[in-house]
Amino acid sequence: MTKKAATLLLAASLAVSVCAMPVFAADTAHAGENVSGTTPTNTTTTVKYEVTEGYKWAIPATIDFGKDAGLNATRTVDANQVKDTGSYKVADTNVRGESGNVYVSDCRLKPGTKLTISISSTTTMYNATDGFYVKTTNKGAITSNTAKVPYAIYKGTEADPATPTPENKLDNSSEILKLNAGTDYGKQDLTFILSTGDAEIAGEYTGTVAFAAKVDNA
Repeated sequence: MTKKAATLLLAASLAVSVCAMPVFAADTAHAGENVSGTTPTNTTTTVKYEVTEGYKWAIPATIDFGKDAGLNATRTVDANQVKDTGSYKVADTNVRGESGNVYVSDCRLKPGTKLTISISSTTTMYNATDGFYVKTTNKGAITSNTAKVPYAIYKGTEADPATPTPENKLDNSSEILKLNAGTDYGKQDLTFILSTGDAEIAGEYTGTVAFAAKVDNA
């Protein structure tokens, strides 16, 4: 064998032996090794867990006072129906309507914070004279003419709509429900009471109540 051939054979052998050397992955299951006599005998293990911040909430879909209540009368809707299994009912004479309540579920907040559900003045139809109201636009030549019928909202269930509890009455900035961090679920029933006057004006009346959710410091 020539000197040149021997050199090539040796180079090839070294290349094969280098390629054949196993490559070991870094040990991610253990902390760094401690050597006796040179490092402390007590070391620490990191323990981890995570909870994703967030919550779910819902409000009544529709409050329907029905039609033709008559003069100086009331119509009542109980917003007290629970998620998934609750029922919906239009109010009628001597029949209380039904709709969903306000609820929060799967509430996961950071320590020291709270979630508040409130009525928002934004797009809520409310004024100092009528309180909450539904409104219609009269058909005809003067389309700017409108008629209103007021209604009130109360926290909880009012057993007698004729004598509701004054301190439970809400306005367009009232707090409905509050949950502190560490509370998973909460709900609040409401009572909606429509009141007619000495005369009724024909039309289809609608109104809106806006609700807002906010997380801030407890």
